[in-house]
Amino acid sequence: MKKNDFIEIVAQANKEFTPKEAVFFSWLCAVRVLPILGAAGHFDYWEEKPKHLFSIFTALDMTASFASLDLEQELKRRAIFGHEGSFASLAAKAEYDASNASLEIPPEAIYAKEVVFTVSWAACVTDLFSCGKHRKAADQVRYVASAAYDAVSNVVTATQDSQEVENIVSIMLDDAIKIKADRKDLNTDKSVYGNILHNFFNALKKIDCVSLVSRYESMHAKIAQYP
Repeated sequence: MKKNDFIEIVAQANKEFTPKEAVFFSWLCAVRVLPILGAAGHFDYWEEKPKHLFSIFTALDMTASFASLDLEQELKRRAIFGHEGSFASLAAKAEYDASNASLEIPPEAIYAKEVVFTVSWAACVTDLFSCGKHRKAADQVRYVASAAYDAVSNVVTATQDSQEVENIVSIMLDDAIKIKADRKDLNTDKSVYGNILHNFFNALKKIDCVSLVSRYESMHAKIAQYP
């Protein structure tokens, strides 16, 4: 599927998303492309590998936690106590920390940079919605989808045995359509990653980040728990 067609269909679905649906879709795109970070079986583009990885996972956790946020109460609390310490400020910090992970990634690993962009844009959507900036937040969903698409297309170009991963684009498109229709049967099949998921897990284990394997599995399990 061409990128413009993908973005257009997502944009049409996004017009009907509630704030929590828009954030969930953004989080879902980021989780879908996350294993692409380790497609080459390493994270050698980073000096401080665990630091950046934990920042990325923290941003995803912050985005996921928006589902349980009482937005009306959050806005009232911000009006009284200000931005500092609010959910939005925590989401903004998570976005900033995650985006810093993109700075060291070289051009030959552009697929990894696009994964980081997907995560940081998803955190940005979360931050903006929690600030009550609904129109601006909704606009940013397009950037999440765009970065996720680019992560997939670039990893197919850069690595071998990864043709199956192209199907992630179709899955994300299906996600948008199903969320808009309030359907719960989201795709949880991991076989679409081919060798990429195996490489991702091995890369995490090589740098003693085994706990992140479990965190990824937990995130992926949340897809089936979509309310």
